[in-house]
Amino acid sequence: IHASDTQARGPLTQPLFDAAVHVDPRVLTDLLATLQASGHSGTKIAFDVLPDVARQLGTAWEDDTISFTDVTVGCARLQRALHHLTDDTHHTPLATGDQRDCLVIVPKGAQHTFGAMILAKQLRYAGMRVTIDLEASPDTLSALAKSQFFHNVFMSASLSETSDTLCELTRTIHAQWPDSKVILGGTYLHRD
Repeated sequence: IHASDTQARGPLTQPLFDAAVHVDPRVLTDLLATLQASGHSGTKIAFDVLPDVARQLGTAWEDDTISFTDVTVGCARLQRALHHLTDDTHHTPLATGDQRDCLVIVPKGAQHTFGAMILAKQLRYAGMRVTIDLEASPDTLSALAKSQFFHNVFMSASLSETSDTLCELTRTIHAQWPDSKVILGGTYLHRD
């Protein structure tokens, strides 16, 4: 993300944050419609601004300035908005021989799925075929391996995940798809 992009979307983050936690869910819907009508593309809002809003929700909860309910409702509204903003996304698929099959997973029991959903949308926008497992376990991965091959497996992990869980999932992935690349992302990467 370029500095100019950050400056351009910065003013949108706070109004969208306020709308996401507003008591009336129509406030967010109306604001998004207004932004699009004024020239902001759905994909730009979805891929650049909504992640900032989600981060702000998480920070506000960590700082104890909003409730867990507000964070949950706000993130659910952002996730619904993500689908609507990118439903009509037109993209240029990769060359026929280059299309990749990707799996985006979140470990079973994790409560942070928004980043994984954004990544899946971005990968689809880039022309890749994407499968999502938001409750990934060795059993669900083994079941997927019976019918699908993935070139890349993207694992989203938050600070609440344990190394043991992530290692077990990675071992299962390598056992099922030995040639697949495993890409780890999320706040887990901020651990020592």
